[in-house]
Amino acid sequence: MSTNIRRKIVVEPPPALQVFSTYSALPDRDPPTFADALRRPDVQKWIKAMIEEIDALQAMDTWELCLLPRRRKCIGVKRVYKQKRDGNNFLLHYKARLVTKGYSQIADIDYDKAFAPVVRIESVRCLFSFAAFFNLQIKHVDCKNAVCPRSQ
Repeated sequence: MSTNIRRKIVVEPPPALQVFSTYSALPDRDPPTFADALRRPDVQKWIKAMIEEIDALQAMDTWELCLLPRRRKCIGVKRVYKQKRDGNNFLLHYKARLVTKGYSQIADIDYDKAFAPVVRIESVRCLFSFAAFFNLQIKHVDCKNAVCPRSQ
């Protein structure tokens, strides 16, 4: 009886690696890498988003070129791709952020200041409290790129 069971067991080979590498080519998912963004049917929209990001970084003087300290390597960058959607899952626009691999930085060698253009939740709650107390109307404004204050 055990020989009959063994004859009916079918062992299938694992799926090809190609199955796993093509998931990002679907237009409703964000591409994880630059190469994946270039393989998608909406490649022109991703290229436009990348160009807009570089233009914004240059327009705001986000970085300055300097000499690399001895025995130090350049800090790498990566792109983060995101399709921005509204509450009804309607595609609004494409975002392609250029971010540094900050885990490799060393304070006072790779950078001397840190600035995170993120609002604290305590500030938001305070504004909502004032608006509720004074019966004010709140309007939301979204900006494409945050402006960092420059030291003189």
